[in-house]
Amino acid sequence: MSSTEQSSPALKEIFNAERFAHIASELRAVYPAFDHQAFLAMACDGLEPLSVMQRMAHTAECLHAVLGLDYEQSLEVLRQLAPRLNSGFVSMFLAHYVARYGSHAFELSMDALQHFTRFGSSEFAVRHFLQSDFERTLALMHDWSLDPNEHVRRLASEGSRPRLPWSFRLEQVQADPRLAAKIIDNLKADSSLYVRKSVANHLNDITKDHPDWVLDTLEGWSLEDPRTAWIARHALRSLIKQGNQRALTLIGAGGKPEVEIHQLTVEPAVIALGQRISLSFETAVHRRCRAAPGGGLRHRIRQGLGGDVGQGVQTQGPHPARPEPTDTQPRPARARHDHPQALPRHPRGTHHGQWRATGEHGLRNHFLNPCFPSVRISEKTGGR
Repeated sequence: MSSTEQSSPALKEIFNAERFAHIASELRAVYPAFDHQAFLAMACDGLEPLSVMQRMAHTAECLHAVLGLDYEQSLEVLRQLAPRLNSGFVSMFLAHYVARYGSHAFELSMDALQHFTRFGSSEFAVRHFLQSDFERTLALMHDWSLDPNEHVRRLASEGSRPRLPWSFRLEQVQADPRLAAKIIDNLKADSSLYVRKSVANHLNDITKDHPDWVLDTLEGWSLEDPRTAWIARHALRSLIKQGNQRALTLIGAGGKPEVEIHQLTVEPAVIALGQRISLSFETAVHRRCRAAPGGGLRHRIRQGLGGDVGQGVQTQGPHPARPEPTDTQPRPARARHDHPQALPRHPRGTHHGQWRATGEHGLRNHFLNPCFPSVRISEKTGGR
């Protein structure tokens, strides 16, 4: 076992005996009659094989069994507990409690989800109400998209995603994205990056089933607002990786390629946590383009990896590379590339680089350069 594996406990361990002791202690503080010993015994029993989401559900079920209160009384206790919990992710068991035991009290449950999402997220729980009472739940989520609290606004978008990871698909929204379009429109220039990420992910979900609908929607938006432009760029990431021409045009990369990349190789084809990859490729510039401010031709490589990518890409060619001081800040996207060098402004060159991966992934690469509308990859190797 590697040192990385030894130092990285499974995510499911966020629900463990120590965490249950914390929950029990805080519950006793707000509800002294709570039988913390019975809760701990029940919560820790049979825990090991359960996944993180199963443990979240297990926590809610054990709590319900030990509390011995009716639903409305239980919510009063849980409302007091929410701000005392020491983990936002763990607090999602409160919303699961609502989904599991509150289907009979729609208004009370919706109010509880709106409250609990401020401390973690109710994104998984609200989907159960969308599944059982779609129209009424979605109408309320439209109102949430206008809420002053960013966590509530995010819930409107995240909870209505057609393909939310770790949850079941919302078949109605997957079949007809127009159903949640009002939510997306209300949030398209949201001041919170937390919300904008959700909107972009929601739209990216839709591109899997209705790419033209997303493209039509984004082409109808004014992208002068940088917040809206950010959403559009991240919403199109899957279509950009596929080379969709309309998506490339929307981000300003739809013109005729001025550079071709040949003989691209990625080694090794499969990587594990902590390993490095090496890229090697040749470039051919069809015509000289204007240098970026501050130096030579800037070259930005966007990796299709789920984790961060390491630092210090070096380029080698028949001519020395020029320093590029204006492109050294980490990218805020899912993959990061810190590029201390600029590619030489010459017709051809051979370039090599190394990245360190922070997760195990197949390798998919997309190359963009701000100096040219788009870059075509004529040969690509590597992948799982």
